[in-house]
Amino acid sequence: MSADLELVRRGHPATTTVVTTRPGRRLSASVARRVAKSIPVSSRTARAWRWQTYADWCTQAGFVTDEPGAVPSFLAHLADRGHPVGTLRAFAGTLRAMLALDQAPLDAEDLKYCERVIVGRAQEIADDPTAKPGPLQADPVTPEDLRAMVRALPATARGIRDRALLLLDWWMAGRCSEPAALNLQDVVITTAGQEDWLCQVCGLGAPSEAVVLTRPGGRLVTSAVLHPRCAELALAVCPALAEKVVRATVPAAELLADGLPLSSAPKGVDRRHWQLTTKALTSATPLPPRQPGHQLPGHSPRDARPVDRPRPARLPTTAWRS
Repeated sequence: MSADLELVRRGHPATTTVVTTRPGRRLSASVARRVAKSIPVSSRTARAWRWQTYADWCTQAGFVTDEPGAVPSFLAHLADRGHPVGTLRAFAGTLRAMLALDQAPLDAEDLKYCERVIVGRAQEIADDPTAKPGPLQADPVTPEDLRAMVRALPATARGIRDRALLLLDWWMAGRCSEPAALNLQDVVITTAGQEDWLCQVCGLGAPSEAVVLTRPGGRLVTSAVLHPRCAELALAVCPALAEKVVRATVPAAELLADGLPLSSAPKGVDRRHWQLTTKALTSATPLPPRQPGHQLPGHSPRDARPVDRPRPARLPTTAWRS
């Protein structure tokens, strides 16, 4: 690829009005720029990754990237590792196009071998469709991995968004595309968690006297209750609780919602702005400030679980439309 064409591909102005492609074709810089913009960044990234994967394998296996037999051998390697037919075809198409651009197109014999490898892999899947994938299966994300990823995100609007998506994806065991495809229209705020006295962390029923976390003035951090150990977990990993927080264990009668007693609020109404009564606030325990996202001494967040027997209840305070 010429230097000018590479500049155009990266979005920079070319130094000349004519660029030369790898096969030697001369094009105006305008044509090259429009062609480059027509290819999605995700497609370009995927092609570059496939070529780099192939090049790394060639180095390990002792092949040259444009050597006859290298591409079908690489596809057989992917098939041996349990990759599906779609992956093999994607690699074959990318490698065939890239080699053609480098003036080293696959010959008829290599194309035949590639097709035979793909057909053979399809027959293996048809013979045993229940077979689990091999080493290509990604390792599961442990709670420690998730905690490290969440702590690495910045405290910006984008970082908070990514943190919420990571936690949601891990909780629902979904594909990467599923939480990323959600938008505000998919969220329905319900009052089930408040009406059924559910723990905000685990979503299970809380005891009659549950833990709440408030600011020094009595205003609750969130309008929800917690199990004792779930409160410890929240304090250990939530950066929003790193400031001054007061902990109290109260029944519903000691809570106000929008200035009115929580117990007398009507059903189905979003009761926001919870606050402790003056009596409950005097018996609350102020907690010292702590570093955000750090564990409390002598406590492991993995051990956090409801200590009281939960009563059957709906999960959780936020419902997702299918």
